[in-house]
Order: sequence, then C-alpha cells, then structure tokens
Amino acid sequence: MSEASGNLYNRQQGLFHADHDLKPEEAYANALREYAVRKDIYGADAVAWTALKAGKLSQAQAVMNEALRLGTQDARLLYHAGMIADAAGDKASASDYLKRALTLNPQFDPLQAPIARKTLATLGQGGAEPKGQLTVIGQ
Repeated sequence: MSEASGNLYNRQQGLFHADHDLKPEEAYANALREYAVRKDIYGADAVAWTALKAGKLSQAQAVMNEALRLGTQDARLLYHAGMIADAAGDKASASDYLKRALTLNPQFDPLQAPIARKTLATLGQGGAEPKGQLTVIGQ
C-alpha cells in the first residue's frame, strides 16, 4: 500500500461505489486521492464518474475532458462520458458516446451496459449508427 494514496484500491473502490450508487462522497474522495497520485486517464475517469454520482456535474464534465484527452477507445470511458453528457442535458453528445461505447463492447459491464442501452433508448437513438468523430464535452 502506498502512503501517498492511502489505499492501494482507492480507484477501484470509488468506481464500485459509484457503479452501485453507494457512498457517493466517499467514492469521490477515494477517486480524488488516487488521482492525486496517479494522474492518468483512468484516474480522471474515476474522478469524473464519482463526481457525477456525488452531484458535482461541472467537476465531472471538466475531469471527463481530461479522461478523453487521448481519444482512447474504451467502452467504459465512453459510457461515463455519455452519462455525464446526459446529466448535463447534452443529448447529442450523450447519444454519440453511448452508441460508441455499445459499439465497441455491447457487454462492457453487466450492470452498466443495460443502463447505457436504456439511456440511449430514452434519447431516441437506440438504433442509430455512431458518428465518425468523437465529441469532447465542453469543447
């Protein structure tokens, strides 16, 4: 265990709590602690996802931009971006991100993939093809 991070599994614990809507403030604090030590795109993703669950939408949007900065094609990252965009009322970006996530891996997570499909259906975009360009939130 790293003294700097406080807990070897801060990121994973934060994501687990966020995925299950448990302890949102604790999840966010864990993700922030981890990100302070390991500033990579997956750390940024964890902070963004837990920030959303903790009701910190503007923080979630800002940090999600950091998570997407390399254009990494990862279904979980794109799902989180889509859900954050949806929470912000950006339906076009939400739909694009969610379609991309499900196209990359329709079963990326047993709990979150069905939520992605349901959210996409509520956006009226369930059967549409993803666009060619990845849109970054806030730009």
